[in-house]
Amino acid sequence: YSITTNNTLSILSKVNGTYINDIFPCDNKACVTYDKVCNLVDDCGDASDEERCDNHFQCLDKSQYLPLSSMCDGKLDCLDFSDECSEKCGATTLLGSPAIALVSWFIGVCAIIFNSIALASTLYGLKNTKTFNGALNKILE
Repeated sequence: YSITTNNTLSILSKVNGTYINDIFPCDNKACVTYDKVCNLVDDCGDASDEERCDNHFQCLDKSQYLPLSSMCDGKLDCLDFSDECSEKCGATTLLGSPAIALVSWFIGVCAIIFNSIALASTLYGLKNTKTFNGALNKILE
């Protein structure tokens, strides 16, 4: 049986002579039982069984649902860091400030450049070696 009230469809099933509402209608027209609603798993296929739940949160990149206890616990659970880097946790960036982010970026770029120069220099020095032991000695200099 189905009943509509206030633009909401309720699907009732008869169990042992009693009508119960045990079916959740997904937004994509699929249906799941209520034990699959708010269980941290997208059972509907469109996440409508997890969207309006208050026992968990969704990572900003929408990749996964996590229990509320995983938020601001000091452990990165979301691939986008949104469980730790949010206003709820008191931090909006992983590095703290734009200045630190800029310095970190600069150090990373310098590391790539100088390691590339060192690698090129090492490879150039190896071109005149004729044996494996000679190449190994050049590398370890």
